[in-house]
Amino acid sequence: MVSKVVAECIGRFRKGRQAAGDQAGRLGNQALDLGTKYGSNALQRVASEAEHRPLITVAVALGIGILIGAAILGSASRR
Repeated sequence: MVSKVVAECIGRFRKGRQAAGDQAGRLGNQALDLGTKYGSNALQRVASEAEHRPLITVAVALGIGILIGAAILGSASRR
């Protein structure tokens, strides 16, 4: 009698674990699809802006490069 109840509980836990795993997989796929969609839209927008304003794009890239270089040099000088 006790073994039958224990076996039934184990079966329920297994089914619950499988259902939770399936749900997590579906949610993960939805998140991936949404992230891909937003990333693609952002990339298209940046490319469009770069085509319309190439000098500003170069200036922003140069500024970011200078900031990264300064951060690396500052970090290296502290060591």
